[in-house]
Amino acid sequence: MDLLERDAELEDLAGAVEEARSGKGGFLVIEGPAGIGKTRLLTEARKAAAGAKMNVLAARGSTMERAFAFGVVRQLFESTLASASPGERIDLLSGPAEQAIAVLEQAPLKGTETGELSSLHGLFWFTSNLCSEQPAMLIIDDLQWSDMPSLRFLAYLLPRLEDMRLLVVSGTRPQEPGVDWGALAQISEDPHSTVLHPMPLSKEATYRVMGGILNQQSHPKFFEQCYADTMGNPLFAIQLAQAISAEGLAPSEDNAVLVHDLGSSAVGSYVSLRLAQLPEQSAELARALALLGADADLSTAASVADLSMADAQKSADLLERVDIIKSKSVSTGTRTEFVHPLVRAAIYDEMDPVAQFNGHSHAAEIFIEEGDQSEHAAAHLLQIPPCGNLQYVEALRNAARDARTTGSPDSAFSYLERCLQEPPPSGQRLEVLTELGMTSLMVDMRKAAGYLEEVLDLTSDGYARASIARTLGEALFILGENDKAVAVWAGGVKALPAEDNDLRLHLEAGLISVPFVDPGRKELLERVADLRKIPPSESWGGKTLDGLISLHDTFSGNREAVTRARRALKEGVLVENASGQTPVVCAWQALLAADLDEAMDSIETAVVWAHQHGSIAALPVARTFKALGWLWRGDLAEAENDARLAVRDVETARVDISRPFTGPYLASVLMEQGRIDEAEIALNWSGIPDPPPPMGPIQYFLEARARLLRLKGKINEALDGALATGERYLSHGGKNPAIVAWRSEAALCLHALGRKSDAIHYAREELALARSWGAPRALGHALRITGLVEGGSRGRDLLEEAVVALEGSPARLEYAKALADFGAALRRANHRAEARSPLRQAMILAFGCGATPVVEYARAELTAAGGRPRHIAPTGSGALTPSEKRVAELAAGGATNRQIAQQLFVTPKTVEVHLSAAYRKLGINARAMLPEALKAS
Repeated sequence: MDLLERDAELEDLAGAVEEARSGKGGFLVIEGPAGIGKTRLLTEARKAAAGAKMNVLAARGSTMERAFAFGVVRQLFESTLASASPGERIDLLSGPAEQAIAVLEQAPLKGTETGELSSLHGLFWFTSNLCSEQPAMLIIDDLQWSDMPSLRFLAYLLPRLEDMRLLVVSGTRPQEPGVDWGALAQISEDPHSTVLHPMPLSKEATYRVMGGILNQQSHPKFFEQCYADTMGNPLFAIQLAQAISAEGLAPSEDNAVLVHDLGSSAVGSYVSLRLAQLPEQSAELARALALLGADADLSTAASVADLSMADAQKSADLLERVDIIKSKSVSTGTRTEFVHPLVRAAIYDEMDPVAQFNGHSHAAEIFIEEGDQSEHAAAHLLQIPPCGNLQYVEALRNAARDARTTGSPDSAFSYLERCLQEPPPSGQRLEVLTELGMTSLMVDMRKAAGYLEEVLDLTSDGYARASIARTLGEALFILGENDKAVAVWAGGVKALPAEDNDLRLHLEAGLISVPFVDPGRKELLERVADLRKIPPSESWGGKTLDGLISLHDTFSGNREAVTRARRALKEGVLVENASGQTPVVCAWQALLAADLDEAMDSIETAVVWAHQHGSIAALPVARTFKALGWLWRGDLAEAENDARLAVRDVETARVDISRPFTGPYLASVLMEQGRIDEAEIALNWSGIPDPPPPMGPIQYFLEARARLLRLKGKINEALDGALATGERYLSHGGKNPAIVAWRSEAALCLHALGRKSDAIHYAREELALARSWGAPRALGHALRITGLVEGGSRGRDLLEEAVVALEGSPARLEYAKALADFGAALRRANHRAEARSPLRQAMILAFGCGATPVVEYARAELTAAGGRPRHIAPTGSGALTPSEKRVAELAAGGATNRQIAQQLFVTPKTVEVHLSAAYRKLGINARAMLPEALKAS
């Protein structure tokens, strides 16, 4: 049958295919109601891909298989890997793609459980390897029924498609009940996605579709009723015409009133009529296939239907002839699927609940007997009510274990929840509940807290209670239930025997984490003084406590923070055991505030560890603080890149707890670049309501908002914001301007309002605190702001001192600002000749940082001082950003672009961009020239 009224969609498909062939991948989402023609368009996409000599891999979401860990991903890739020759297998699994084995063959590397991010990263590189020699198309029908891990993979893949020869084409229904629309919206609303919305057919096209089946002229009133009931839906029109034909209903005026009864459920009517005309064995096979879901194996369906293989094959042939199922070849043989999910749904829905229960039970038992099909068994057990079957308990626990092995906590969570309902025997209940509680931490924090509270109630052993208390307290803390978290942690301390010191340190660390978000817990702040007296411990608990105390000390301006933070991060124990969690973040903040490079080294280690072993939730945290490190150093391009990656990762992993950090840090980067409107968008993304809540680490948001208001000229509002920032920071025990410099922000606002004495008061107060802390960035900033508001010769002296303090520091942008302000002060004092050198140097430094406002300010002052601004594009290795330099060094060492991308966890396109920039800055045009150019520079 011709494809009618889909020219625009076909044109979009053809364009996307051509772009993918040329190396610009894409993601097409065909969205519309059931029957609108999404599957037909996917068929056309397959044809277009074949014509373009693209490798086509296809999958279909299914209500039955939504619980399968990476079910859609495995449909896409398993057969390709299974049928690959030894040489092809090596190519497919080269580099980080080896980590995909955990998903595609359910065989984790080195016998360990695979982190979710490790699985996603491995699958990305497997996909990249797949399309490196031949362009590829991934076709996914019924995306709305995909399992959550597969949706996460697609979300992970989507922003990395730009430089791949890969086109992903999916079909999805809007507003399908029971679907996680947040995950789907993340894909369809991504700027890298193109969404097509096929429209209903016109009356003329609907008439052509139905007329081709009815083979006779329809009376206008008869057709009008047909159109009214199908509303131009192609599938409904076809099925209605087939039902009319099967009923022998003449398309006359008199029969128009009979159309509605058929049209209101056209698909169901057609299927019912067809099945009624078939032998009972065929109907039984159809029901068995409907029970098994998409991509069913005929032998399994035969067992469920209690048919011999010979009878099953005959029945399948007959079902295929009447257009109910179709066969497809896979690497393991021939499988069947329904011609449309609505056909499967119609057959399944006609079965009474008892038949559905018996069918799913029978299917589960068949898979259990096969011994290695626990996940298939579990999928059926999720469809039936609990019945106290011990075999089912074991199958569900095994399925959860397999799901954890592939880094799929969502699926493991579903299986364990169902297992708990079965229920397990009393002797296993606590084990299952514990497994469920720990798995829930990665899926649903509120449910995790509920399950772990029950575990705590059922546990009598002191050490076990304290161990559960540690984890439960963390969950409650993340949920903002601070009073309950404190009670749980304190109860854990009391339950511990005296000799269990390491766990006690963990619990104490938990207690003193609360004041960072809850200003009302002054008694916990006072607890920090006693905990400082505990002898240092190299244990995990000792490092956890050191991490928390290091940030308390940083907040208060105690230089002992550096010693503690170094001790906390030593040997990477926290990165491996608490990646992305409060203790390691506290240590990072302490070292970043002290301008120490080892903080960035630890964060980079955390990024690598997260990709290789960790949870997807840990990555945005590491990237957020990496962005902060670049910001404070003045590497704005690096800072923006990491902050935007963190934003994307926060949305992918739904780590909303990071928003109060990630949004303000990105906004601060954008403000330094002069991109005020974008900064406001980033702040809004943070999700902080107005007025801000009384709890939470929102002083970072408040500080960034105050600065944004000042830059927008709303000085009075900015002053109020700066003072509100100070009030919040002080309530958390914060004094150190290296973390939050609210006093200097208030001083700038007061100075702009003409309140000089008040401005000087706040600036001098911050300067005294910065001198006490001693780190050059905070000190140079405080000196600069104090110099600006004091003015005169005293102000120039302070600005000159700021230049000296920052000269050898890593804070390049703050140094550029100090030079610019010092040069401007000299120019205003009529020392024009002396002003030119610092102003010219400020221009060059600020340009290298990407700080356009500082460049323009220094340029204007230099012109006013009688200087002639020259071309300031820096050259040589000193002009390379850290990422450009790292890529260039790896390329100089002989690594290919692909190898560099794999090592740095970026795409090959990103490597190309960095290398092009490096060539330009180094004045070369070939890779072979890199070693000498880097050495000479």
